[in-house]
Amino acid sequence: MNTHKFIKSFQMIIIVLILFSGRTSLGLFESIPIYLSIYGMGILILFMLILQKKEYVISAPVYSSLLFIFSIVLMLGNYLTASEYGYNKTIEFVIYVFILSIIIDNCLETKIDIINLIKSFYYVSIVISIISITVGLLTNTLTTERLTFLGSGPNTFSRMIFYGLIANIFLVFASKRSVFKFISIWIFLTAILFSGARQTILGSIIFIIFYLLIVIIVQKKIDKSRLLRLFSLLMILIVPIIFFWTVIQENKYFQRFLLLFSDEKGDSFNIRTWLLEQAILKGKESILFGNGTGAFELKYPEYIYPHNVFAEIFMENGLVGLLILILIIMYPLKILIKKYKLVLKEIDVHQITALVVMYLFTVYTAQISGDLFDNRWIFLIGLIMLKYNFLFSKSIYGEFRKGD
Repeated sequence: MNTHKFIKSFQMIIIVLILFSGRTSLGLFESIPIYLSIYGMGILILFMLILQKKEYVISAPVYSSLLFIFSIVLMLGNYLTASEYGYNKTIEFVIYVFILSIIIDNCLETKIDIINLIKSFYYVSIVISIISITVGLLTNTLTTERLTFLGSGPNTFSRMIFYGLIANIFLVFASKRSVFKFISIWIFLTAILFSGARQTILGSIIFIIFYLLIVIIVQKKIDKSRLLRLFSLLMILIVPIIFFWTVIQENKYFQRFLLLFSDEKGDSFNIRTWLLEQAILKGKESILFGNGTGAFELKYPEYIYPHNVFAEIFMENGLVGLLILILIIMYPLKILIKKYKLVLKEIDVHQITALVVMYLFTVYTAQISGDLFDNRWIFLIGLIMLKYNFLFSKSIYGEFRKGD
């Protein structure tokens, strides 16, 4: 591997680490949230300088414009409340979404970079999974405490692992065969189960099925090799469940998951349902422009946010903010899904599907847990989807010109 390829691969790892790092802070400049991500962004810029990048682009100007407008809405909303939490949330969005999206846009230069980025999700997540499970076993806390990693919290931890799981399925279909790739699927599923995160356990079931259905529908003709991989994947998923079903039934996290289908769904579910109701009720009091960025935290300081990003923005920034958010979310889906109508190579089908599934899962969890910053992955994965669209269209145009 030459220096250029090594740096590009390392860039992809850094991007994943930035996406995963969250609110990890070194405690500097307490009035402004300076997280480890800012140093990762600096490394990405340094690498671009080392590689002597000559051309800087904005591949999705409409999307970037929507992110910029949304940043302005958050800023204006913060003037209504003068909330410190609202101020921090606005700064977080400007730096770790808007500015970071432009940096990532310029790091991803080819479709190979997108593939390496998906691989990086796999590599980072499998390391996190193995370390977390190992620590749980060594400390005898695997079955008594919900699995996490470096204080990320079980829900955020489980989301990281889910991205690795989808990247794993992508690699099963789109790369050379490897026994470990099949084994690692169950390492990811084990980590998700012992995180106790019901949203991710349910999401894993739904979106794995969704991934496989898309692939089967889009690839109408499946040759023996693809059929074998599909069959192997299904056996890897199903056989261990049947074999260990008695043990799984007794697992307390599985029992917690089953509460979702009972009348008494647990305190967490009931509280979040109440928070959602309160956000909608308070939002109606100032329906057009909202109550101001950070207003939910001022009214309910013990909860800070309603654990639903749509309700959060509606309550704080009104229908104006909510409409912009919906446009931001729908735009990447609308653009990328159109690519399924084209005649695609197998690798393209799996790249598009992996990105779409990661994205839809993120939108799904944004309605259950976390605030705007916790769900920043929506905007950054959306940017990656649009970058793929840009690079795909560019490659098609290049092939057309060659044929011409």
